[in-house]
Amino acid sequence: MFYKILVAIDQSDLGEQLMEKAITIAKPIDAQLMLLNVASPFYSGYPDPPVYPMVDSIYQEANQTILERYEQEVEAINQQGLDLLRSQQAIATQAGVETEITQSFGDPGHVICDVARNWQADLIIIGRRGLSGWKEMILGSVSNYVIHHAPCSVLTVQPLLQSTPEAPHIAQVHHH
Repeated sequence: MFYKILVAIDQSDLGEQLMEKAITIAKPIDAQLMLLNVASPFYSGYPDPPVYPMVDSIYQEANQTILERYEQEVEAINQQGLDLLRSQQAIATQAGVETEITQSFGDPGHVICDVARNWQADLIIIGRRGLSGWKEMILGSVSNYVIHHAPCSVLTVQPLLQSTPEAPHIAQVHHH
């Protein structure tokens, strides 16, 4: 039985699907949800950290401006994550599911597994972006990491297939 369900939410289009699955599972069995957003420089569009090639006092003001801009960009991304969590929490709460939120920074796969372990989650619900080829080799697959390292069961949610103008043509070709 699932009493504690961790839902890993990011800025992707899967958020709605993830919440739908989480609420569908949690509501009938009165399970708790924890919504987690992991801010990561690898996946969240984080700005590159500032580089200070010149530490001379002449450049101190410019360096300070660069640092302040970087901090503002990071804060904006963190705020977007919190706003996303709060909006999804409101949906779950309105559906009658007890929900808490948490945001963390780091490698998404490691953070998701650590939070699941510390919170003693019974199930992790995570989206699968469907990265392949070189992107998956370089970035790795968060869902793949979680599946192999999670302390509990994992449910991966695939993106809904997008209908494209080519789809009927392809379907006809495959039927002949």
